[in-house]
Amino acid sequence: MDSKDQNPVNSHPDEWLVGVKEGARMVGIAPYTLRKYAWQKRIVRYKVGRRVLFRIADLKNLLEQCRCEADPDFKLGR
Repeated sequence: MDSKDQNPVNSHPDEWLVGVKEGARMVGIAPYTLRKYAWQKRIVRYKVGRRVLFRIADLKNLLEQCRCEADPDFKLGR
């Protein structure tokens, strides 16, 4: 299986599904927090049996929602 076929959902990596541990690692949060966000419906989840899965695109959107812009006029120093 080549790298293009690692996830059969779709050929585009943003459409691939990942589990809780891998998804949490991708966005830099604890797996517990990602599960909590899923149950609070802050992120779309897919439930397959007992597994909870996330699209990579949805994880990227979660990060964008948390983005804080920098102040362009901020100056360091005295």
